[in-house]
Amino acid sequence: MNINIVAQGFNENKSLIDQFTRNYDDELNKLLQHIGKDIINEARFNLSLKDHIDTGGLMGSLKILQTGDKFIVVGSDAPHAWYIEYGRGPVKPINAQALRFFDKKTGKLWIVKSVGPTEPSPFLQPAVETSTNILQGIHSEMVDASFL
Repeated sequence: MNINIVAQGFNENKSLIDQFTRNYDDELNKLLQHIGKDIINEARFNLSLKDHIDTGGLMGSLKILQTGDKFIVVGSDAPHAWYIEYGRGPVKPINAQALRFFDKKTGKLWIVKSVGPTEPSPFLQPAVETSTNILQGIHSEMVDASFL
């Protein structure tokens, strides 16, 4: 006795599943872009509440640094961003006897033997936490909008 099994409609069903998967990936990438922009806005707001704004360079440097399939990287390419987010230890001159810098607020020249540490003042990590906590609401909003 021979049994033949025929799968009818397989290609049509596979095509529908493939289309759903492609659309899902597109929607996920749009959602990640939305979250990335929200993180940037929240981080800028966090910075505005602190004393780290003297030129606005750090705020302007916050952006989506990299976009890929189902991922984004949000951050800053400003060299001092890391020090503000995580703090730093004391600074001592290496190839000189003193440190020299201008105070941007007063214009005064400072010459000192060392500078003490700075405490972390996170602005990006709290923005990521806030923005990802509302992920459920954003996704629901986008799904509702796509059905209208």
